[in-house]
Amino acid sequence: MFQVKTFDETISILKSIFSSFNINAVEITILESLNRVLSEDIHCREDLPGFSRSTMDGFAVKAKNTFGASASLPAMLDLVGEVRMGEVPKFTIQDGQACYIPTGGMLPEGADSVVMIEYAERIDDINVLIERPVSPGENVIHKGEDIKAGDLIFEKGHIIRPQDIGVLSSAGIKTVPVAKRLEFGILSTGNEIADPFQPLP
Repeated sequence: MFQVKTFDETISILKSIFSSFNINAVEITILESLNRVLSEDIHCREDLPGFSRSTMDGFAVKAKNTFGASASLPAMLDLVGEVRMGEVPKFTIQDGQACYIPTGGMLPEGADSVVMIEYAERIDDINVLIERPVSPGENVIHKGEDIKAGDLIFEKGHIIRPQDIGVLSSAGIKTVPVAKRLEFGILSTGNEIADPFQPLP
């Protein structure tokens, strides 16, 4: 009888044979990296996100200024500006102040939380009513909360998936070192191999 190996046994044999096989590395763009194998560990070069930002449309505030606020007894805060996407706020939030902030906007200096727009009422250009308290850090992603500079993102040998390309891009990584593709050939030593489009005798 044939001494047939199972699939797992065959993979194990191949891994043992090729474990010390030296494969050259090449540097490619992340857009070319799908399904490629990393030849080195990849570490984050910068904090991700790179700044504290809002997770909601709303108003950036000092949380302590909202404590006790309710729909029947709202806290009234002074509006001091608006955060624009892609811009660093040029003002600081002081006690009793708030500013409008969109989702993803940079949290201004002095603010520590964001009140969702659903729980606030802008009564004019200089005042906003806060109808629900927030705790420090609420509705905010802090700088480096996802990944800190120097953290390991992917280990050597990791196979790049579609979502990994998004992570690399958000971390500012444009190229990655991957194992050079191997070239294989099949050498048939008998006449039992036939073209799949030819009739079998």
